[in-house]
Amino acid sequence: LTLQTERADKVHALAAGRVVYVGELKGLGPTIVVDHADATLSVLGGLWKASVNVGTNVEAGDVVGWAWDRRLYVEVRRAGRPIDPEPLFAATGP
Repeated sequence: LTLQTERADKVHALAAGRVVYVGELKGLGPTIVVDHADATLSVLGGLWKASVNVGTNVEAGDVVGWAWDRRLYVEVRRAGRPIDPEPLFAATGP
């Protein structure tokens, strides 16, 4: 899923979890991966800057970084399978 953003928009954690990756991913640029401990991972790519480090515990809605351009890549996987992340936005925003 790609969301429209403005440069430097805040990017929020979709749910509580622990940051397991902060770095560059080919095709996505700066990316954060959060492990939500129920076999669910969220991937937030196309960032300008991360505000968290590997090992940081986050709550739903915490700012984890800032958007780079007009597109934020969002992916959620449960047990290795992609799921629709949009229901999570009601509580947290992008």
